[in-house]
Amino acid sequence: MAAKIAEIDVREVSAGQRRRAAVARAILKLQKGNLRAGETVRRELLSSVLNGDISALTALGTFLTYGIGVQKSSELAYACYLVAAKRGDPDAQYNLGSAVIQGEGTPRDVGRGLRLLRLAQRNGSPDAVNYLGFCYRTGKGVKKNPRRGFALSLEAAQAGLAAAQYDVGMCFLTGTGVDKDLANAERWIARAAKGGDRHAQEYLGRRTQRNPARQPSPRRRTAAG
Repeated sequence: MAAKIAEIDVREVSAGQRRRAAVARAILKLQKGNLRAGETVRRELLSSVLNGDISALTALGTFLTYGIGVQKSSELAYACYLVAAKRGDPDAQYNLGSAVIQGEGTPRDVGRGLRLLRLAQRNGSPDAVNYLGFCYRTGKGVKKNPRRGFALSLEAAQAGLAAAQYDVGMCFLTGTGVDKDLANAERWIARAAKGGDRHAQEYLGRRTQRNPARQPSPRRRTAAG
């Protein structure tokens, strides 16, 4: 599924977000293989869920989706996303839409999934915007419109979503929904790699192996595209 461990923003530092930020840091440690963090994050998540923290329920759903510190269960993940989505969490709405489109933990229903993605889009989820961009570029559940698909992914990329930055770079590289522009393709892919997108990092790694004399120049990460 397209969902990522990005439901809790560690940059949020207001009093109401500090607990979630601590959980997010534990998630990052867990991703790097810190087993002790695994016990910590499970305790923190369950405590937060019991205390009504909807974003923690979304994070728990992500754990269940990918088997991070728990046994994989797409059905239980779907249930977590469903409850959190109904409470208005845009990340849960995005994850729920993704699950419904792909039939993970629930029967596949592209139309319902798209409605959920649009709901998440209205509530400010850049992941949902980028997924809708993919749908328009490929004609998944909608009339194929590569230019609209590119515009949506560009919007998400300009909002700082690394996955969207990679998608924008590939659109420039292949001329999908936009004129080919190798310089812009390189710029966006390098920016995505710097932002942690695995696909972008792998792409640059393969390119470096083919042409080891040419290294990507350092890029300053900015909010503007």
